[in-house]
Amino acid sequence: MKLHTGFTAEDASAMEAIIIEFGYLVDAGRAAECPKLFAPDAQLVFAEGSPKPGTFEGSDAIRGYFDARQAATHVITRHIITNIRLESKPNGQVEASYFITLYRSEDGSRKAAVAMVANMVDVFSPDPAGGWIIKHRTVAPFLSRV
Repeated sequence: MKLHTGFTAEDASAMEAIIIEFGYLVDAGRAAECPKLFAPDAQLVFAEGSPKPGTFEGSDAIRGYFDARQAATHVITRHIITNIRLESKPNGQVEASYFITLYRSEDGSRKAAVAMVANMVDVFSPDPAGGWIIKHRTVAPFLSRV
């Protein structure tokens, strides 16, 4: 069974690398670097069940969100990313759906518990500079303790 068409194995690997880079940057205390993964007109949506549901649209809003996350140096997280599935869309975009299990400690004690398990959906567009870029991301928690 063929699950996708319209993109190569190299494309798939590049999109998966972007997904993983996001988790790495946030967990490494480098969240302010995350906006480079998003298109200038991207949307970042936190659905109902998120600690702060809402939408961040465009470079400035997305940059502000990630700058605030980086400034929260007392928060320690680890994003576990699984079950990445890529599907071509008719307009040349690719939809990536996957799960994130988020471990979080907010008091520096490093006593972490699962804070959230979320369905993630990223829509990737070809980047004019080459490769792929996130055009739209939805974070939809289905389990949450926050």
